[in-house]
Amino acid sequence: MGMTVSRWVLRGLAVTIAGMFVLMLSYSGASAGSGGGDRIRYKVTLHPPAQIDAPKGKAKYEERNNGRKKLNVEVEHIGDTTTTIEVFVDNVSVGTAALSACSVEIELDTEDSDTVPTMTQASLVEVFDADTDTKLLTSAS
Repeated sequence: MGMTVSRWVLRGLAVTIAGMFVLMLSYSGASAGSGGGDRIRYKVTLHPPAQIDAPKGKAKYEERNNGRKKLNVEVEHIGDTTTTIEVFVDNVSVGTAALSACSVEIELDTEDSDTVPTMTQASLVEVFDADTDTKLLTSAS
C-alpha cells in the first residue's frame, strides 16, 4: 500500500513540475491542425528520460466535432526486460498493453466504445513499465 501511495505522489509531483514548464514550453513535436474545420489533431513525440537512451514513441490524438475521439500511442525499442507498458495522459491511466518484439501500439477510439481522454496541446503523455513503474517515455522536455 505504501508503494502505491509513493507512486501516485511521485507521479503527482512530476505532473506539477511538468505543468510549471508548460507556460514556457513550445510543446516540441506537437502540432494542432484542422481537417476542414471539423477536427482537432495533436501529434506528440515521446522522449526517454535522461537515464534511458533507446525507447522511442509518439502519440496521436484526434477529436471531431461529432464527439468522436481517437488516441494512438506507438512505442518501440523498449528493452527486453519490459513486458507490459502503461500509458498515462495527464496523470490518468488510459491503458496497458503487452509488448511484442520490443514494441507496442495502443489504439483507443470512442467509436469502438473506448474511453478516450480529452487532450490539449498542454497534455502530458507518459509511458511506464507496468511491472517496475519505471518511466520509459514522456512528452515533457
